[in-house]
Amino acid sequence: MKKLFLAIAVLFSLQMTAFAGSADLFDLDEAALNEEFSSLTQLEEFVLGQPGQLSLAEISQYDDQLLERLDLNSAELQANMFRPNFDLFTDIEWAAFAWGFCCGPIGVLIVLIGNKGNEYIISSLIGWGVSILMSSAWWVLSI
Repeated sequence: MKKLFLAIAVLFSLQMTAFAGSADLFDLDEAALNEEFSSLTQLEEFVLGQPGQLSLAEISQYDDQLLERLDLNSAELQANMFRPNFDLFTDIEWAAFAWGFCCGPIGVLIVLIGNKGNEYIISSLIGWGVSILMSSAWWVLSI
């Protein structure tokens, strides 16, 4: 009975509902978007026209007006400039996570053999770890 109650509680806790209060949420002002992205488009064209990679200092040395309209001091930009190499919430590869979660060490081995990159390996190891934690929690709750 305890397991049935736990299973029902888990099913109800995983249920999510999404709705839109009004259609205004989806209205886009294309003129404002085009105006906002025009400076970014000019910067992109300039960078693609130059050989190699450019730093912000080199871009401002060539043409300072390209960087004037961009908000380079925003908190979000500053946070992303110094982020770690692997961010759990944005860089996870869900297919590799599923291999590790569903198949455990065999899934990690399959991802290793595929050798697509470190992000895939880390994601499969995270999936395996989550699987172990969930199995352990289930085992503890069933005692």
